[in-house]
Amino acid sequence: MHLVPIMSGPQHSTIELFKLLPRDRYELHVVMSGPGEFQEELERRGVTVHFCPSLTRGISLLPDLRALRELVNLFRTERFDLVHTHSSKTGILGRVAARSTGVPVIVHHVRGFAFHEFSGAGTRIGYSVLEAVATRLCDRVIFVNDEEREWAARNGVVPRSRSCTIYNGADLSVFCPEERARLRGPAREEFGIGADQLVVGFIGRLWEQKNPQVLVPTLVELIARFPQLDPVLLIAGDGAMRDDLVAAARAAGVEERLRLLGWRNDVVRAMSASDVIYLPSLWEGLPRTLIEASCLGVPGVASDVKGNREVIVDAKTGRLVAPRDVVAAASALGELLVSCELLSQMGDAAAERAHRIYDARETARKVEEIYADLLA
Repeated sequence: MHLVPIMSGPQHSTIELFKLLPRDRYELHVVMSGPGEFQEELERRGVTVHFCPSLTRGISLLPDLRALRELVNLFRTERFDLVHTHSSKTGILGRVAARSTGVPVIVHHVRGFAFHEFSGAGTRIGYSVLEAVATRLCDRVIFVNDEEREWAARNGVVPRSRSCTIYNGADLSVFCPEERARLRGPAREEFGIGADQLVVGFIGRLWEQKNPQVLVPTLVELIARFPQLDPVLLIAGDGAMRDDLVAAARAAGVEERLRLLGWRNDVVRAMSASDVIYLPSLWEGLPRTLIEASCLGVPGVASDVKGNREVIVDAKTGRLVAPRDVVAAASALGELLVSCELLSQMGDAAAERAHRIYDARETARKVEEIYADLLA
């Protein structure tokens, strides 16, 4: 079950899992709020898609009750053997509907709780109670980072005995240094990047979580602190904050340094064209952007929040900086970009580590192992 039909991190992870699950053993269905790119990609792969129109992102009593009723009716009709939920709201509604209709096996995937470092106390407490109750309705909870699993166990939200950590993975045949070397030149030419220009890449949705409002100020600070550099800000993604970002670049006089690519099905090209990936998120689960960039051998500069600090080893595979600290981010980016040797060292270290622990095949194997164990 997924809330939104766009191709963001959890949706890509589901596609990777479905590519590797044996079709002679599993009949695959996905429930989502409405049509979109995710639905089209699933149907191309022969996955049955169901819509639950009342599912919305915010909490609203009547629509949420309608969504619960729609899910109950669907589960009664389809008689699934296993329901696997994702995200907080769909995870709670999905687990209630699945348990009330007698679904034999229920698995929940925590891609990041609805509360985080910048949430208020009321939000943290409220969602913690809901997650603790919903945990009693499922058989296994999968976390994508160890820090969140340890917090949940320590605070009595999810017992360690009913949870595990399985990292998000990448297709290592695509996200590898050899592929980056092959794509780098053609991609930079396609995006209008000069031979001597250095590229800061941002890959993600332009909305509150990813904190895109700091992208232009960081670029301006980078230029001011390192005038010898000729940087370009490459953005692969879209969202509600796009117009504000363009307006900020125009006002700062750096609009010609932006490369706005919109949503891309081939983010590997944008990453390959980049010298460093910048992810200033306010909260994360385990970001695919940093994982895939690391697999390619591209070091990252990211905010020091959970998830990010599980992918980046500070000063070895990239740099971690305080969230919202534009000066620190610009300094870290400049430190890497002025030194080809440091870029290469950190990129090599990132690729070596990432290929050991972020293999999508291993992720799928571990998830299927949980399915088989619980279904048995």
